[in-house]
Amino acid sequence: MTVAIGLLSALCLFNLLLLLGVIRRLRQLSEPAQQLARLAVGDTIDDFSAVTTRNKVVTAGSLQDGTMVAFMSPTCGPCKEILPTYLEFASSSETPTLTVMLAADADAVEYLGRLESVGDVAVEPVQGAISTAFGVTSTPTFITVVSGKIADFGLPQVAEGALG
Repeated sequence: MTVAIGLLSALCLFNLLLLLGVIRRLRQLSEPAQQLARLAVGDTIDDFSAVTTRNKVVTAGSLQDGTMVAFMSPTCGPCKEILPTYLEFASSSETPTLTVMLAADADAVEYLGRLESVGDVAVEPVQGAISTAFGVTSTPTFITVVSGKIADFGLPQVAEGALG
């Protein structure tokens, strides 16, 4: 009987340790899985210069206050999922947008056309000038810029019925 109680106690202790490990891991997962950018809210954006698909030169200083800078890739699954919401936001709000399309290939023409219909688009490689200036590490990433600084991360919710 003593052996059974000792074994049961050891099993309960092992179970408790496993449970604490699971709780710890769940807490880690409830935080952002990966940092979207090396910069944080309030950080100044590094200077950059790029040309949009409509031959407009864009620099850190030329971004209007409140500009939403979206970093997307045509090969990114989550980007494809959020694209309709982003297009709805960009077309229904007064917010100026700049979409940075990363790692585009020849098959991205339709994707590019949809993005150009709602705002300026710059196409660049993964470690291009704009993504480096913003410190972007993953896509999709949405950053609001005010006074040359990062004001917010994320895509605001589109108001229901905003498109009429």
